[in-house]
Amino acid sequence: MTNTGTAYAVIMAGGSSTRFWPLSRSTRPQPLLALGPGARSLLRATAARSSGMLPLTRPLI
Repeated sequence: MTNTGTAYAVIMAGGSSTRFWPLSRSTRPQPLLALGPGARSLLRATAARSSGMLPLTRPLI
């Protein structure tokens, strides 16, 4: 991708997260959970992975 001037990083972060219950609750939704080594939230880890493709100055979450 050579022209990233009109590109946006879209990160899907919604839903009820019933498969992660009881870790995921209404006060701590699944995208904010820190799972596995490194203890970054799923949302932060996804943003970091996508930053290699597009600048994250205009992410849509």
